[in-house]
Amino acid sequence: MKQLWLFKADDEVSAFDNMMNNNYLSVYAWGEIGDLNQYANEEEITEALEKNVFEYNKAVNERAVKPMHSANMLYAMKHEMRVGDYVICRKSRGDKFVAVGIVEGGYFFNLKEEKNKHCVRVKWRRVEWDIHQIRQDFKDAVPEKPRLLNVTKYDWAKRVMELIEGATDSADAESIRNEVVRMKEVEILKQKKQIVLQGAPGTGKTYMSAAIAVAICDGEEAVPTDRKLLMARYRQLVDEHRIAFTTFHQSMDYEEFVEGIKPVTVEGNVTYEVRSGIFLDMCKEALKAQNSDNPKESNYVLIIDEINRANISKVLGELITLLEADKRLGEVNEVKVHLPYSKEEFGVPSNLFIIGTMNTADRSVGYIDYAIRRRFAFITIKANRSVVENYNSSTSGFALECFDKVKAWMSDENVVGDIDAEDLMVGHSYFLADSVPELRLKMKYEVIPLLREYMNDGILRADIKQEVKDWEAELG
Repeated sequence: MKQLWLFKADDEVSAFDNMMNNNYLSVYAWGEIGDLNQYANEEEITEALEKNVFEYNKAVNERAVKPMHSANMLYAMKHEMRVGDYVICRKSRGDKFVAVGIVEGGYFFNLKEEKNKHCVRVKWRRVEWDIHQIRQDFKDAVPEKPRLLNVTKYDWAKRVMELIEGATDSADAESIRNEVVRMKEVEILKQKKQIVLQGAPGTGKTYMSAAIAVAICDGEEAVPTDRKLLMARYRQLVDEHRIAFTTFHQSMDYEEFVEGIKPVTVEGNVTYEVRSGIFLDMCKEALKAQNSDNPKESNYVLIIDEINRANISKVLGELITLLEADKRLGEVNEVKVHLPYSKEEFGVPSNLFIIGTMNTADRSVGYIDYAIRRRFAFITIKANRSVVENYNSSTSGFALECFDKVKAWMSDENVVGDIDAEDLMVGHSYFLADSVPELRLKMKYEVIPLLREYMNDGILRADIKQEVKDWEAELG
C-alpha cells in the first residue's frame, strides 16, 4: 500500500531548489551522527543524537527531553519510506503546497552536501496547490511538526492520494490543479447559482466547466480525477439531459434561447407554433426533478460557452431578475413572470446552475453590463507555468523557454491601454506538445499569428515586431 508523506521545506529557497533539481529529499539536520546504515534500530539513533547533537541542550537545560521525534523521523526515512510512496511539500505553515514527489529510491548518506546529509531519492515536480477546502471538508488538522511525517491516516491525506493516483495521463498536473481549485468554484456556484470562468484562450476554461458541472450533478466526492473518466461521465450526463451545452454568438436572441414562435411544416403546410429554447427546456427538466428524494440527482447545469459574444441582456430579457439566488422558485423572494409567447407562468428553479465561459482577450465584442455582472460570479483562470513544466520532460525545457518569451512580450509595459496583460497571455495548452517539432509548429502557426493580431489591433506595442519576426526565423 502506498503512503503519503508531508514534508516541510526549509525557508531557504536555494536549499529546496537544490533538492528539486537533484531529485532528493533531506531533513537538513543531524549529519553529525553519520550514515544511518550503521544503526540497527531507533534506540541506537536516539543514543547517537543524544551523544553528538543534543549534548549542548542537556548541558544548558537539565530537563531537556530526549530527541525521540528526531530519531523517529530519521528511522522513518531509513526504514519506512518505500519506493512508490508520495510526498507533498509545503514551504511554511498553512495549506499551500509547492511540490509533489514520488519516492524512487531508498535512503542514502549524502557526502557531497554540507548540510543535507540524510536523504531519500524523490522525483519532484512543482505544483500550486491549496488544500484548504479539502481539509475543511474532512475537518482534519495538518500537523505543523515534525519536518517529515507520515500522514496517510488522515482523511484529507487520503483525498490528496486519490487526486495524485487518479491523474494518470500526460496532463496530470493540470488535472490535479483543476481538482483542487474547482472545489472553491463549486462552492461559489452553489451559492450564486451562476458563474463565469474568464481567461485568455488555452487556459482550460472549457474543461474546467465540464469538471464543475459533473461536481454539481454527482457531488464533489464522486468526481473522477482522471481526465478521460471525467469527460466520459460528463458526456453521460449530457445524454441524460442533466447537462446542456450551448455557444453564444452575435445573432443569438431571446426567441432562440428562451422561447419564440417558429415555423413548422405539417403535411406541406406551414404553420407557426411556440417552441422553447435550450434555457426553458433545462428549466423544465430541473423543475421535474426538484422534488427528487436524492438532491444530488436533481441538479442540472447549463454551460454557455463564449457568453460575452451575445447581447446577454437582450437574450435573457425579463428573466434576468429571476436568475438571482433568492428569487428562484421556492426561495424567500421567489419571483415568477408570464412568458410573452406561451403566456405560461414561469420561474427559474433553484436546482439549475449556469456556467459561462468568456475569452478575456476577445475585444471584438461588447462588454457585459453591470446588471449581468451583479448576477454572475466572475472567476479568472490564468496561464499556469507549472502545467507546462510538468507536462512532458522531453519538451519542458523548450516549452518553458517559449512560455517565458511570450509572457515577457505580453507584459504590462508592452500592453497598450487599460487592458490587463493577464487577459492577453495565451494559456498553457498552447505550450503542451509531445515533441519539440510539434511545439515549434504550434508557436509558428498558432502563437505568433496571435501576437501579430494583437499588434495590428494596437493592443500590443508594435516595436516588438522585429523580435517576434526574429523568433519566427529561429523556429524554422
